[in-house]
Amino acid sequence: MLVTNFGDKLLYGPNDLWIRPDGDLYFTDPLHKRNYWKRDPAMQQDGQHVYFLASNRKDVKRVATDLRQPTASSARRTARPSTLPTSARA
Repeated sequence: MLVTNFGDKLLYGPNDLWIRPDGDLYFTDPLHKRNYWKRDPAMQQDGQHVYFLASNRKDVKRVATDLRQPTASSARRTARPSTLPTSARA
């Protein structure tokens, strides 16, 4: 697992993943409670979001926070460079 938390709170279980040719990636983190969790199943983050992970695997940023439940298609739209904050663009 490359990322387990954001802002000192557990992620739910990154689901959809897109890897750019430069090694940067995007992933969704929808809340789907899993029967194998040994943790509190309550929402830890303040929502379900799309994240950007730089190829250095150190910098994680939220890039979409206005989705009720992120999916593959919503993250693909988010991954277009023109929609990213300058700090998340490669």
